[in-house]
Amino acid sequence: MNAREFALVGQVRDITLSEFKPDSGTAAISFYYEGGNGSRSVRMNLLTGEILPPSPQPRGGTPPGVPVPDDQTKVASPSGRLVLYDEISEGRGIVIKTAKGRKVGELSGRQLQGMAEIAPAPDDAHLTYTVADSEESRGKEAGFYLYSIKTGKPELLVRGPTRGPVWSPDGRFLALIRVQTRASKGLPEFTRNQAGTLVVLDGKRGFKKVFSGGKLVKSLQFSPAGRRIAFLEIARDEYGSYENTSLRALDIESGRVTTLVTGRRAPDFLWTGEGALAVTTYNKFAVPTLSLVDLASLKATPLTTNPKLSYIKPLAYIPTGRRVVYAASRHIPEEGPEELWAVEPGGRPMQLIPGKGYKP
Repeated sequence: MNAREFALVGQVRDITLSEFKPDSGTAAISFYYEGGNGSRSVRMNLLTGEILPPSPQPRGGTPPGVPVPDDQTKVASPSGRLVLYDEISEGRGIVIKTAKGRKVGELSGRQLQGMAEIAPAPDDAHLTYTVADSEESRGKEAGFYLYSIKTGKPELLVRGPTRGPVWSPDGRFLALIRVQTRASKGLPEFTRNQAGTLVVLDGKRGFKKVFSGGKLVKSLQFSPAGRRIAFLEIARDEYGSYENTSLRALDIESGRVTTLVTGRRAPDFLWTGEGALAVTTYNKFAVPTLSLVDLASLKATPLTTNPKLSYIKPLAYIPTGRRVVYAASRHIPEEGPEELWAVEPGGRPMQLIPGKGYKP
């Protein structure tokens, strides 16, 4: 079945990119559909318009930072050769098995206390996890850990509360946020407990720290080749309050950080190559503009702007035609139906969903 047969003319919500492998002909999105065909979760291939089978169980890897799985779920490593099974409800904890079902390790319920964001490392020989500074940690030092499946021993890599670990696509670098916990005048407590310093570790050099910088970084994304990181950092405005957000780019090898845009509203962004990003900025009237930003020249090429939309969220970049696929809405985030659009340089935006039929 393809989207033309499915007739996606109802309301669509929660559009996300679930799998992106354009070289092999797959660029899948997932969304929740409500319409004449009933209500259902849908996966669709952006490149062909084909409706896909339901997604497999949640996968870890890139990014690996996932919560401890709920009962009856599993998390696979990027290679698929290692799988974590949640058997807490059966009194065992998290059981580690190979893809063929051979058990190679286990984390007991007692060991799991205070642990979060547990995921397999790309080498299939370790797990990574974070420990918060809380009563549940039961004496474990807060920080980011590397756990050897073979020896059953953890190694503390970064001290202090951390969150959001992400591996580079090639599995070499690991980036995370060391959370800011100290009080700062004018900084909201929620922000203080979520944002912090960007830390980058090199897995090929014994997880040596190769970068540490920024004070209030709150999210990050590796470039396709894993040699750069784009991240959002909260910044002070001219009045000294923490109302601005900057999009910045780090070149890991040189350690050079470039500020791309700064605004009252956090920009949405997506890597479109090793040296460019699709970025949504918002003017003082909250009108979104989607542009392609070149890192070398810092030149921004506008693709589309629409005062009727409340936000534009780039989801995928299709190299053929330099097409950017994005979700958008005429309502405030999370409170209304979404639309799926595509645009390429010099072209007019094309609405894909909802519509009479998807046009890949």
